[in-house]
Amino acid sequence: MNCLVELLKEEIKLLEELLGLLHRDREAVVKASPEALEELLESNKRKETLLLKIRMIEEGKRRLSGGGPEVEELQARMKELLEEIGEQGGRNRLLFEGSLQLIRSMLGMLLPPQAYDAQGRPSTEGPRQLRGRV
Repeated sequence: MNCLVELLKEEIKLLEELLGLLHRDREAVVKASPEALEELLESNKRKETLLLKIRMIEEGKRRLSGGGPEVEELQARMKELLEEIGEQGGRNRLLFEGSLQLIRSMLGMLLPPQAYDAQGRPSTEGPRQLRGRV
């Protein structure tokens, strides 16, 4: 059972780090600076590593069984963290979607009303559309 407790403690530590990264992601999006974009890229790499470690711990936990008050307490903490991670992820998703929509709107205002072809002549296709891409 001691191995199970250690795995649970390690998983909780990783989940807390993941939650911290999600909070920092939100702050980076709000900053909207080039440095913030770099922070997001680094954060994504770190989250991928954390998720891989969590999967490995999950595999280890499947091989072990046990119970007791300490295991139940740790599992309750994990459940709380997972719920908070889900909520923060949802809030971040909404923030990212709102930011993307704002960027699309701003680009729509900045694009010229008439597009030009490769030779510099006015295009007959009409105004340029973003088609959901930025």
